[in-house]
Amino acid sequence: MRPGLPPSAPPTARDAPSTSSLPTPSCLGLDGFEVAAVIASEQILSPGRVLMLSSGGRRGDAARCRELGIAGFLTKPATPTELREVLSRVLDAPEGGEPNGELITRYLLKERPRTRRVLLVEDNVVNQAVAEGMLVKLGYEVCIAENGEEALARIGAESFDLIFMDVQMPVLDGVAATREIRRREGSARHTPIVAMTANAMADEREQCLAAGMDDHLAKPVRLAVLQDVLQRYAPR
Repeated sequence: MRPGLPPSAPPTARDAPSTSSLPTPSCLGLDGFEVAAVIASEQILSPGRVLMLSSGGRRGDAARCRELGIAGFLTKPATPTELREVLSRVLDAPEGGEPNGELITRYLLKERPRTRRVLLVEDNVVNQAVAEGMLVKLGYEVCIAENGEEALARIGAESFDLIFMDVQMPVLDGVAATREIRRREGSARHTPIVAMTANAMADEREQCLAAGMDDHLAKPVRLAVLQDVLQRYAPR
């Protein structure tokens, strides 16, 4: 018999957008796989992706995850870093896990660490070259947008672990671009955005933070400072 929701469960909002769900054993009186089966059969979180958290792994768990369309599987306890990384991969991957169909697990995270992707939004070619050189030296993949409008186009088509945003740019400035990014993300996700500007005045910093940026760096940025920011917002 296919497991179902308990009679007291509220009606399903089938058309409500969702990004991920973390069923755990004993949820609603069912084990995690039974909850995942209900989610899959009733399309409760469609479109959505499921990450399973389990108290312990058993033989056959991986096969069952694939059968139910579960994208990621972690045994407890999971560290904050593991949760952040697996959630990032689950949210970025097509339904069913990694692009090649692999289940995202702790083993996969260790064996194939993902290169962090950074979007550098900067209109000055010299500043682009300097910042890109430092980021590549620190082991990051760098994509460049020359203004806020280009940044919005890139973000709409790709995912990034961190955005470095210049403030004064033609076409669309960094503050306006950040406001639009936060509007698009809503509560579903939060991509860290760090301002990189020649103006170190306190009022500009406050303006950046009020727009939704997470931090503010004054140019020229030293390698050690950049490394500290990367470790804080997008550790490798």
